[in-house]
Amino acid sequence: MATTKRRTQGRHPLMIWLFFLPFLLFGIALLGLAAMKVTQHLDAQSWQPVRATLLERGVATEKNASGSDRIGGAARISGAYAYQWQGKRYESNRLSFFSAKTRSTGIDLDDWDARLATLIGAPGNTFYAWVNPRAPSEAVVLRDLRWLEIGAMVGVGLLLVWLSAAFLFGADPHQTAPAFSWRAVGIMWVVGLLLAVLCPLLWRDGHPVWAGITGIPLMLAVYGTAYGLLRT
Repeated sequence: MATTKRRTQGRHPLMIWLFFLPFLLFGIALLGLAAMKVTQHLDAQSWQPVRATLLERGVATEKNASGSDRIGGAARISGAYAYQWQGKRYESNRLSFFSAKTRSTGIDLDDWDARLATLIGAPGNTFYAWVNPRAPSEAVVLRDLRWLEIGAMVGVGLLLVWLSAAFLFGADPHQTAPAFSWRAVGIMWVVGLLLAVLCPLLWRDGHPVWAGITGIPLMLAVYGTAYGLLRT
């Protein structure tokens, strides 16, 4: 009797919400950030090439509380360049859409930094940058997707959202799980459609295996929908 009363009062106490809600929101934020990066990349495909001159080049490092470089902290190549668009001079310090520091200070350049270093060269060197014709102050040197960061954001984001939602909105664990659930099919459609955007981009960039993996949720959603309709 007491157990039934506790269930009617709510399966999810306030403490569970306070614990899992930040993880849910953080997972959603990661997915939103990944979507923003992909949107930036797709939008930049219509940007125009311009000749740019490298003004300075350095290394952006993690800072400690005092503002100095943190020993053993992560680093990322940085730089500033100037270019002209329709007779007007602009300056920018955006080398790519991905600015996460993913290598330790003092360690050799990773693959992404190595590509950027090859493109921009030393100060005074000229190279091609991509400028937004609708907003000429926006420019970028490398407009490609960095799949390491996209994969990390999508993978961790989906994991956090799935685990948090399972605890916050899942069915009563004391009840037997149904053999078929339209809710699960709906979630699979949402995940499948989100990952389907990445599938052709992965294939284009030479990652056929990952392209196939990102297509699996959509195929499962189609199968689940067909199975559900045939059951009725």
